[in-house]
Amino acid sequence: MRVLALVLMLSGVAHPVGATAAEGIATLAGAWTAVTAEQDGAPAPELVGHRLVFTGDAFTIYASNGKLLYGGTYTIDPAAQPARIDFHGAAADDEGKTWEGIYLQHGDSLTTVDDAPDPAKGRPTRFAAPLGSGHVLIEFRRSQ
Repeated sequence: MRVLALVLMLSGVAHPVGATAAEGIATLAGAWTAVTAEQDGAPAPELVGHRLVFTGDAFTIYASNGKLLYGGTYTIDPAAQPARIDFHGAAADDEGKTWEGIYLQHGDSLTTVDDAPDPAKGRPTRFAAPLGSGHVLIEFRRSQ
């Protein structure tokens, strides 16, 4: 997975330097399905199959069985290096919480790394989720 993220970073991204948030939101719009995941240095197969849906500035995350897990709004900075994404929770348990992350979108592939498991750990700076980082790395594919 780390090799894939490096290859994607070197091959170019959908968000060139100077891209606006509106352009980034437009390219993220739609549904994405998790195809691989690791959390805090270990595989996280329980996250594979989760669907992340972006609609305007809102996001929802569904379990593979269709159950709604999380929802709220998100903000991005596609011009940052690496591009930044912040998920702002709106559900009762997550209201007021913000998960800070980075993302790389290339065509129908989206890779995210964020601090959702432990927001105290702060924004990741690279596409990895090593042991002790408190981060989760997920690779998504655009879904129908």
